[in-house]
Amino acid sequence: MKMLISLLSVAMSLGALASSVETKTFFYDGSRNSVELLFQGEKTHTEYRYENRQTICYREQYMGNRTTCTGGGNSPRYCTSYPVYQTVPYPCSERVTVPYEVHDYFVDARVIVDVTKLSEAVTPGETIKVTLDGDHLSFSAIGSKKFLIATKKSDIQTGFNGQVKMIDALLAVELVEAAPLISALKMDDLSVSGNLLKFSTNKLKNIGLSLSVEKKKLFGDEMIFSRELTEEEVAVNGSEAEVNFLRLGFELLKGKYEIIATSFVRFDGPILNSSQFSGLSASKKLVYKVR
Repeated sequence: MKMLISLLSVAMSLGALASSVETKTFFYDGSRNSVELLFQGEKTHTEYRYENRQTICYREQYMGNRTTCTGGGNSPRYCTSYPVYQTVPYPCSERVTVPYEVHDYFVDARVIVDVTKLSEAVTPGETIKVTLDGDHLSFSAIGSKKFLIATKKSDIQTGFNGQVKMIDALLAVELVEAAPLISALKMDDLSVSGNLLKFSTNKLKNIGLSLSVEKKKLFGDEMIFSRELTEEEVAVNGSEAEVNFLRLGFELLKGKYEIIATSFVRFDGPILNSSQFSGLSASKKLVYKVR
């Protein structure tokens, strides 16, 4: 019991020195658009020392010989002698590596969270989380699943005041109604005419498109094109869109092709609550043969 208490005391003393972790939240319900969050923490790093510790080792100890015999009677008798060993414990010491935390500096952080809501038709209920781990700030969010919480700006400024690291940060996010964007990801009527890829679309801001074109061959397929398209490379006329392969630098010659078009939600910054949504992209595959 004394040994257990001693080990727990060591563990608690080491844990007290570890870099601090603190999370604060801003629940956004539309009543206020900005909040200031203040943090105080500590940054440490891990170092290692070597210690000799008493333990129990084991060795094989010779206990003598044992003889076994076979045969006898009308048959020749054969005897074999072999050594007998026993595993015995004995006290010994081993060299072990022990990690421990070393204080670097204290941390003071001031974070401004600013929210813009683009739709007034839906009531928000979003929780924005800011975590200070040592001297590292991270941002995340969970909420009503009515909005995508997209990062507009994430600006972090740092400096030292004596032995204290000062962090001044701004997190600006916008709440974009999720349902219209997810609905707009669906691509219907994917088809090829000559060197034009055509499909129906509900063109919205924050929808991107990527394209891969693979030529099927008997002895190994050939990837002809695979990347995200720019807005200039997708021509939209009402609810119809087309992509000109010639403008992308290739053409469909004789052969069989597998064409995969993928639409996805796209913002300039990370979507903080993306883990709440399983359908932020949609793909359509078309197998097309040029004769």
